Amino acid sequence: MSEFKYLLDTKKTLSVNEQGLSVVQVYTDTEITNSQLFINVNDLVENSPLTRGEVNEHVADKPEEQVITDGGQTLIRVSSALKLNDPKLRDVDPNVCAQARQFEQDIDNINMMPKLNEERIIASETVKTKSTKAKQDYKKQRIKQGLGNICEKTNQPIPQGDKLHIHHDPREADFPELAAEQASLSANGSTVHNEGHKNDNEPFK
Repeated sequence: MSEFKYLLDTKKTLSVNEQGLSVVQVYTDTEITNSQLFINVNDLVENSPLTRGEVNEHVADKPEEQVITDGGQTLIRVSSALKLNDPKLRDVDPNVCAQARQFEQDIDNINMMPKLNEERIIASETVKTKSTKAKQDYKKQRIKQGLGNICEKTNQPIPQGDKLHIHHDPREADFPELAAEQASLSANGSTVHNEGHKNDNEPFK
């Protein structure tokens, strides 16, 4: 997992109305201008059917990409919170299901705010272009260093018949703000590359 920083001085609170659920928007110090939404763990417990224990267990071993601490507050990435909430939508208890649906709806309402939509459109227009250029530059750099046929995952020559792939870790789809960061790229053979993506559609853990 690559390292990057959230610019905490850019933090701002967003909510559809003063009485509703609020989240925190934080920008990243990456080549691709982007921001992520976080929710205070206390607000998550209060506004979803997740228990304090379930949230704490998730927070305990997650990297800064998903959880950040600021001024004594623990913030969890909204996308992670939604994945944690997802099983509750199918809970046998109708009250749990109802609370899970309401939490999801509240987040949807925030995500649909015009300002956020506008920012996402602008950011998405640059992701693919900058990502492609970053991968091309990384591949050229490996070749120039005499490492064009070495798989970074295995530190072995790429097997005959395999092709060189520049791999994103984490995935571009999950962390588009990291798509042009050299630290998130690695050069691997196609077999290793495909192996790294075999669990892409597995449920969140």
